[in-house]
Amino acid sequence: MDDSQKPILVTGATGLLGNNVARCLQQNEEKTAVFIRNQPAPEIFDGVRAQRFTGDITSLADLEKAMSKCAGVIHCAGNVHMGWRQAKAQHKVNVVGTRNVCTLAYQLNMRVVHVSTVNALGVGKPGKVANEDKNFGQAHPTPYVQTKMQADEEVKKWVNKGLNALIVHPGFMLGPYDWKLSSGRMLQAVVDGFVPFAPAGAMSICDVRDVAAGIVTAYRVGKVGRSYILAGYNMTYLDAWRTFRGFFDKEGPHKVGSPFLMGTVGMLGDLMGRLGASEPDFNSASIALGSQYHVFSSDRAIKELGYTLRPLEQTVRDAYEWLSDHHGDMDDE
Repeated sequence: MDDSQKPILVTGATGLLGNNVARCLQQNEEKTAVFIRNQPAPEIFDGVRAQRFTGDITSLADLEKAMSKCAGVIHCAGNVHMGWRQAKAQHKVNVVGTRNVCTLAYQLNMRVVHVSTVNALGVGKPGKVANEDKNFGQAHPTPYVQTKMQADEEVKKWVNKGLNALIVHPGFMLGPYDWKLSSGRMLQAVVDGFVPFAPAGAMSICDVRDVAAGIVTAYRVGKVGRSYILAGYNMTYLDAWRTFRGFFDKEGPHKVGSPFLMGTVGMLGDLMGRLGASEPDFNSASIALGSQYHVFSSDRAIKELGYTLRPLEQTVRDAYEWLSDHHGDMDDE
């Protein structure tokens, strides 16, 4: 079977981005396959006609069974946790998993789009955005940030050997099909919760559907060895959270949390993580990242990939509506 008859494989297709990428491929009438750890609930792939492969991203044998039947790979699989307790798991999935994808893609002469994160590129600062070639400091060295940086280096190493690959760097994504409650958890907490203060930093908010479209275009026309930022609206957390709540006629938050207050919250989260079965979302790692300016320019993707952003209000409302339909009590007050 020649490559034109083979599907494009999406790893991590039960996650927010991977699921949207699979759906975007379908909308573009591309043959699609997905690589997933386990058979998911039926609704996760409702409307998606895709060949399914199950296995462990850290297993070369599992991956080879899937990749050998596909034309190329969009590698979305990753362990995304802003904390300290999943360092070993993040290295296995983010670094070893990426190495496996690149190793097999090189052997099979396949094209790869590797999904990284803007955090791997560094950070901006007030009034200055970072891009693919320039930053104003490094993101706080959490295991997630470190392992995504290492994964990028794996891709670059294989590109230097001749691998047909490129890297995309999404910003903070919101949108539908957030089955595992990733960024949707923040939206839920901000819109429906008590939010007296916000972190001191900033983020670049984008619609996961726009990012997915950018990734599919990158697979088709992106330049080998190139990095593309797929980010969005650069806003401080204070402005973003006020905007989110304002879309639903709610006020607040009214101020930024002081360094002492945020530091105390982070230490309490770390203590709860050590004493409990799981690490809470608020911990010293996430607090430190929240104090930085994750603001970026997507100009390269706009020029070379035709990357576009829909209005922020549409993104937030669509995400909120989907979450309320699929994850319960998010009723507008």
